[in-house]
Amino acid sequence: MVIETSKAAHTPDRAEATETDAVKCSVCGYVITPALGHTHHDVDTTKFESDETNHWNTCSGCGEKQNVSAHEFEWKIDKDATVTEKGSKHEECKVCGYKKTAVEIPATGTPTDPTPENPDSPPTGDNSMMALWIALLFVSGFGVASTAVYGKKRKSVK
Repeated sequence: MVIETSKAAHTPDRAEATETDAVKCSVCGYVITPALGHTHHDVDTTKFESDETNHWNTCSGCGEKQNVSAHEFEWKIDKDATVTEKGSKHEECKVCGYKKTAVEIPATGTPTDPTPENPDSPPTGDNSMMALWIALLFVSGFGVASTAVYGKKRKSVK
C-alpha cells in the first residue's frame, strides 16, 4: 500500500526579502529567499561626523560608521600676534574641519623693524673707534717733533 503525501507549494510570508528579513514559508518555516544583508550604499562621503581623534561617514540605513580615520591637523592662525597684543591659533582637520581649542600666541614684545641709533650714518660695520686713533696720531707726532727739537738743541749746545 502506497501513501501519497500532499506536496503543496510553499506559501511566502512576504513578497520580497529585505536586508534583515528572509522570505519564509508561512506554513513550514522553510527559507525561500535568504535575507539580502546590508550594503552601505547610502553613505554620503562629503558629510563627516567626528570626535577628538577620528572622523567618519555614517550609513543612512543602519547608522554604522564607515571610512573611520584619524584627523589630519594643520595650524590655522586666528589672530596674528603684534608687539603689544597676543594672538591665537588652532589646529583644524584638513578632511572634516574638526577644530581643536585655540591656543595663545604671545605678544612679540619687540618691534619688527628697530630704529637705528644714528639714522644719518650709514652702517659700515667699522667699530675701530676713530677718535682714539686720531689722538694716538697726535701723541706720536708730538713725540717725534719733541725728539727732533731736543736733538737739535743738544747739538747746538756742544
